[in-house]
Amino acid sequence: MGRAVGAVVAFSILFQVGFAAFLAFLSIYLVDARGVNVAVAAALYGLPQLAGVVGAPFGGWLSDRIGRRAVIAIGLGVLGPAVWAFTVTPTPLVFLPLLVIGVAGAVRMTVTEVLVAESAPVERRATVLGTYYLLAAEVGGLAAPGLGILATAVGIAAAFSFVALGLTVLSALVVIAALTGRL
Repeated sequence: MGRAVGAVVAFSILFQVGFAAFLAFLSIYLVDARGVNVAVAAALYGLPQLAGVVGAPFGGWLSDRIGRRAVIAIGLGVLGPAVWAFTVTPTPLVFLPLLVIGVAGAVRMTVTEVLVAESAPVERRATVLGTYYLLAAEVGGLAAPGLGILATAVGIAAAFSFVALGLTVLSALVVIAALTGRL
């Protein structure tokens, strides 16, 4: 995998770690910090996945027109600020940033997988893609206990703000890398 592809994949994996923690505690945050009814919180939890149904094919379509790295940069560049927007949006409107989060996440995920597969030697594609999945999905889930510890220490709202800030900083780094030709 080339250096530029490595940077794109590394950013994508870092985002997945934060995003996995975000999703793991989304319903708890909505109930405890926002006072949302449990059934409504469960429905809101499903919105990013529902938006991904549109985001994934849209990301593929867009990448065929403007390129994989550009689409990944757009998705990652939007994802952090969308998570931040979720933490500051009035409760009745939180569905809006959740939809943006779902589209942005799905746009970059699908295209990153294609980029990883295309960048690997044909005889090693399955191994490389499997390693990417391990790092992005399985290792990403390990961030949830860390967020749980942080939420216990400072409260779920503050912990979510911390994750949102971290993802927003990562988005800024992605945008800078893309604009300077390093992504």
